[in-house]
Amino acid sequence: MLREAPTEFTLTLSSDERGLLAFADLPFAIKRFYSISNNLYNLPRGNHAHKALRQAIFCAQGSFRLLLSTPEKDFAYTLTAWSGLVLVPAGYWRVLDEFTKDSICIVLASDEFNESDYIRDYKEYEKWFWGLTNES
Repeated sequence: MLREAPTEFTLTLSSDERGLLAFADLPFAIKRFYSISNNLYNLPRGNHAHKALRQAIFCAQGSFRLLLSTPEKDFAYTLTAWSGLVLVPAGYWRVLDEFTKDSICIVLASDEFNESDYIRDYKEYEKWFWGLTNES
């Protein structure tokens, strides 16, 4: 099944005596923001997929790893402070791990929270991915 691939972008950085300005243009409107921080025991986060939600994920401090996968392909990104962002299309299983103690992960989402958009069991995700379920 062909899917839109994740895209890694380098943030545009501009620095002067007023500080550092970092920006990127996103291909979707932001409807939700959340962050992950203080993961002092480096416990994995995510472990789910979204059926329709798109996300832009970046690191504001420290570093962490973002793993994206489908039954067909795997992607791995190590994000460090202001190094770039990853656009995550719908339909990818995601895991975030290898957090440094000071890491701050920022996620910008294309829609508000909707539990029915989540797939939290990998076996169910595989069925959904291959179209073996009636769920959309």
